[in-house]
Formats: sequence, structure tokens, C-alpha cells
Amino acid sequence: MKRKTRNTILGILASAFVLVGFAANAFATVFLTVSPPYEKISLIPGQSTKATFKISSPANSSGIGKYKLSVSPFSINGEDNSAIFENNGDYNKIVDWITLDWEEGELEPNQTVEVGVQIDTPTDAPAGGQYAAILVSSDNNEVKEDEFNIQNYYQIAHLIYADVAGETIRKGDISNVSLTSFLFSGNITASAVIRNDGNVHSNALHTLKILPLFGDEEYYTNEEDPEQTLIMPNGTRYASISWDKTPPIGIFRASYKVEFEGVKREVSRLVIVCPLWLLFVIALVVVVLVGWFVFGKRKKEDL
Repeated sequence: MKRKTRNTILGILASAFVLVGFAANAFATVFLTVSPPYEKISLIPGQSTKATFKISSPANSSGIGKYKLSVSPFSINGEDNSAIFENNGDYNKIVDWITLDWEEGELEPNQTVEVGVQIDTPTDAPAGGQYAAILVSSDNNEVKEDEFNIQNYYQIAHLIYADVAGETIRKGDISNVSLTSFLFSGNITASAVIRNDGNVHSNALHTLKILPLFGDEEYYTNEEDPEQTLIMPNGTRYASISWDKTPPIGIFRASYKVEFEGVKREVSRLVIVCPLWLLFVIALVVVVLVGWFVFGKRKKEDL
């Protein structure tokens, strides 16, 4: 059966959903977590690679957590940056190369297990990116006869970003570069759309700098640690960066730079932050001054 789940990626790319069934008797709170949420692996055709990740049951779980493991294709929806667990052609061949230590198990509260993952890369593996998700799904399907049960169903993923050695193509493009110019409220924000035309995942770098109207003392800059956005091969992704301490009123000089695979786009402009109430006050003052000027002029003419 084909799985298709879309959920928002958290910092870096993990997905989960919870379906709750209602009951009349006992309620058991059992949730599992995985760490790390993702892993980047380099693969060599014809060789086996081993990796591990951990599944944990928090100390506040009130019962035994039963789970099942499965391997699924993984890609990213460029429109809303959500995870998609469905086949994406040549970039999900790794699903057939993965073997897990086991496929089901159970955890007591405050218990952690380490799952071994073996990836047998074939000699004819295509160079570039390969992507899979190891899904950890709840397995609480035991329902006692003549009883109602409240059950939590959830699924969380350990994501694998693999790079197969060989002829790697790295190229892309940047479009729709935008920078706020006028705000009634909110944060100064810059954004761009990045396209990866290569055959391996890569990070776009975003740099935002905010200066006062006069002077060169920076209010904000992330030049030393640019924000990163991971772009999948043959994928397009919208990304943005904001100054989350934007004052409610002010005039600033802002510049935004985005870089990806040798391509660089920059934009600079004056940004005005003016709340609506201040705009009304300014408009009222202008009307009063114009009225005063007109009234004064007519009064002089009457004299």
C-alpha cells in the first residue's frame, strides 16, 4: 500500500501525526521519540555502510510502547516544505538497499534502544542523492474483548540523506528575490525561491543585514552564521529570513543576499515601518495644516 503523509518539517526535517480513538475505560499515554531526527551518509557503490539511530520512551510514559519499523521513500514538497513519504523515482532507490536489525519491538517507560541500519549500495548505484525515511509507527492494536480502549496512533521518522560517490552535478538558480519595503506591523522579511538542478541535496545560504537610516552601526546581521535551507535534487523551495526584533516604528536600510551553488542574488532598499495609527495621525496633521493654510489665506483675502 502506498503511504502518503504530509506534515511540517521541524528544523530540520522530521514528521509525525497523532490519531486518537475514544474510550470509556483506561487511558495510557505512550509516545516514542527518535534521535537523531535525520542523518547524512556518504555511500560508495559496491560497499556496505552501517549506521544507527535511537528509539526512546520518555519517563512519563504510563505504559509499554509497542512499535513497528518500516523503510519508506522520502522527498520534500517545495510549496509548503512538508515531508512526502512516496516514491520519487531515481532518488529513492536506497529504499531497496536498507536492512534493519529488526522490524518491531516494545519499550518500557524511560527505556532507549539503538537500531542498526545496514545500507548495501549496489555497484551500479547512480551518483548523487538518495533519500529514505525509517518510520517508527505505534503498534497498539491489542483490543480486549468486551472492553473499550483509548489508543494513540502515531508515526515519526528518522530521515536519511545519502550521497553516492561518482559524478556529482551541482548547479541551480535563484528567483523571486524579495525584501520588505513598507510595513504596518510585523518583521522585516526577505525571501527567495531556490531551484536545485543538480543530482544531490545542497544548502542555500541566506544573509540579512539591517542598518539605521544614518550611520553604519548594524542593528542586525547574520553574516557570520548565514541561515541555511536544504534543497533536494531537481527540487524547488521557497525560503525566507526575518529580523524578529523589528521595532514597531522606524526607517532602516536593509540588504539581503542568497547564495546557492555558485549563484548569488542581492537586493538592498530602504524599509519603512509605520503602524496604521501613526499613518492616520500623519494624515490628520497634514489635513489640519492644509486647512489652516487655506483658511488663513482666505482670511487675508477677506481683509
